[in-house]
Amino acid sequence: MHDDTSDSSKWIEVQPGSSHIRVKHTDGNNEAFLVQRSGAPAEVGRLNGIVFQDFCIDGVASTKPYMEGNPKIGISVQSDNDSFRFEGMGFVYLTQAMVVRGADACSFTHNFVAECGTSNSLTGASQVAKITNNYLISAWAGYSVFAENAEGILISGNTILWACNITLINSNRCGISANKLLSNFPA
Repeated sequence: MHDDTSDSSKWIEVQPGSSHIRVKHTDGNNEAFLVQRSGAPAEVGRLNGIVFQDFCIDGVASTKPYMEGNPKIGISVQSDNDSFRFEGMGFVYLTQAMVVRGADACSFTHNFVAECGTSNSLTGASQVAKITNNYLISAWAGYSVFAENAEGILISGNTILWACNITLINSNRCGISANKLLSNFPA
């Protein structure tokens, strides 16, 4: 986790969920949160039941944050996992908001993602993930939703604005329904 060194003792939070993590990229790490576990056999390295809820991750720079040279990632989960939840989060000015590898029964619900290159990536393989009721705005440099080798993903009830790009590679039995798609850019 990266944060600035401002004196916050006199700050007053006036909006719900206004806790704010700034990704300054001054320590050489790309991620605000890197979640991983090592171990053998594979079952030892599996994570479960982790929740990210009700705060904002901000890449700080508003000048083309999705371009090379600004590789900021909000949350990167690099270990196979069960039952992760991302709820009520805000993500702005990042190359990638959320990257989750090997997600089983993962839930991305009620999040706001804007000015990020890619909003949501499920890499490796995943099953029965749900991406519901999110605002995914301005992912013109990457994907609104990207999943590879996925089984049974539900993508529903999202508002996807500007570059609406949902890409599923080698995926089966997935449902994409009841999303509001609005785009002014060719995808």
